[in-house]
Amino acid sequence: MPVPYIFVTQQAPPGSSREGEPITLARTKVRNRLDTDDLCKMISARCTLNGADVKAVFAILSELFSQELPDGAALQLDGIGTFSLTANTGALAEPEKVRQGDFHNLRIRFSPDRRLKKIYNTVTFQKMR
Repeated sequence: MPVPYIFVTQQAPPGSSREGEPITLARTKVRNRLDTDDLCKMISARCTLNGADVKAVFAILSELFSQELPDGAALQLDGIGTFSLTANTGALAEPEKVRQGDFHNLRIRFSPDRRLKKIYNTVTFQKMR
C-alpha cells in the first residue's frame, strides 16, 4: 500500500534563495497507527505465542530500554535496528570542565537494520485525498 502524502505551503527559510516566499512541499502522513494490542494480535497470529506472551515480552523490552539506554548501551534488535541515546553540547571553552547541564538535545536515535532498509527500494507514494 502506498505511503500517503499531502501538500503543505510555507515560507522559504531564512538564508535560502527564496527567503520569505511561499513554497510548496510534499509531506508524508500516517495512514493508521498500530498500538501494542494490535501488534500483539498480529504477532500471535503468525507464531505459537499467544497475545499475553507477546505483550509480556514488550513490557520487559520497555523496561530494558529504560534501564540500559541511560547507562550508555545501544540496543540492537536483529532485523529491526539499533536504539541508542544521543546528546550534544555547544562549544566548550574548557572541555575538562564539562558539566551535566552542558548537554542538551537528548534523544533516542534509531538506526534501521540493513534488512529493514531494503523496504526503501519498494516504497511508493500516493497523494492523500
